Amino acid sequence: MRQLIDRHLRAIGIAVFVVLLVGGAQATPVHYSEAVSGDLAQTPNTAFDFDIGNNTISGATHFLSFIEPEPNCHFCTDFDSFTFNLPSHTALSSIALSWDLDATNVRRAESDFGLCAGAGDVVSCFANSLGSQSVDWLGGSPLAVDFEGALPIGSGTYTVRNTSLGIGQLDSSHGVGMGWTADYKWTFRVTSIPEPSALPLLAMALGAFGLVSLRQRS
Repeated sequence: MRQLIDRHLRAIGIAVFVVLLVGGAQATPVHYSEAVSGDLAQTPNTAFDFDIGNNTISGATHFLSFIEPEPNCHFCTDFDSFTFNLPSHTALSSIALSWDLDATNVRRAESDFGLCAGAGDVVSCFANSLGSQSVDWLGGSPLAVDFEGALPIGSGTYTVRNTSLGIGQLDSSHGVGMGWTADYKWTFRVTSIPEPSALPLLAMALGAFGLVSLRQRS
């Protein structure tokens, strides 16, 4: 009887080890930086393949008026949007946004973002909207972002679209020049969802622990 229990324990242990190895060895979260890989467009044309763990998107967005680094422009804006894929058996559980702000003569520095299902232009994103988020760049960082309670979301393709930028002059006596630049980092926490086929193995593992306890008592 003891030999039979030993064989079962070895078989269960190997099976559980294989499941854990396959499920955890291939996670490769995305870490994208505009400074390294290029500017994000207002309408995204590529999708990031997120994976389990913390995926990060870093860049800069701005709203300038008669101020460097783009002189002689009335309104100079930089909208950043991006699309991402969540693989099967995963979920996006949380989003955080952190930033550093460089502002000149402004009392308002704001952005609005929308989360939508799928990838596409402004019209299709609006039609498939999951929620929106307003960001006050003059406020506290980091900010927990939930797009009006849209999270968590499961596997699929999604877009974070920068829908508007806002600015307000602090004091006209300082001249017409005003502007702000936010260096930001999005952090997307992706977690795994156990496959149904793995549940029996987990039950077997619990049974194996019971057998071990029984054997020790014997």
